[in-house]
Amino acid sequence: MEVSMKVEKIIALAIRYEEELVLRGCAPVRISTQKCFRDCSPEEVLSHARFLAQGMKNIDPAKQYGKLNRHLASLQMCLSFGGLYSLDELMLHNKPDS
Repeated sequence: MEVSMKVEKIIALAIRYEEELVLRGCAPVRISTQKCFRDCSPEEVLSHARFLAQGMKNIDPAKQYGKLNRHLASLQMCLSFGGLYSLDELMLHNKPDS
C-alpha cells in the first residue's frame, strides 16, 4: 500500500489551485515570515497561496519530494484559511485516484 501522494497528483493540484486563484484575481505575494496568519486578511492568505502554487513549479520532485509535499500542505492550509475550501474538500482532493 502506497502512503505518499504521487508527484503527478501534487503538481496537478498545484496547477488547479493556481488557476482558481488567477481567476479570483489573486496576485502571487509572499507573506512576511515575521507575520502571523491570524494578522492577515483572507485576500493576503490567498495571495500567499498563489505564491506557493507558482513556486512549486520550480521544485525538482526527484530531488525534493518532501519539500514539494510540504508546499502542498501549506498551500492547502492557506486555501482553507482564505475560505476557498473546507478541510473535508481538501481531504477529498488528496484521496488516491481510483
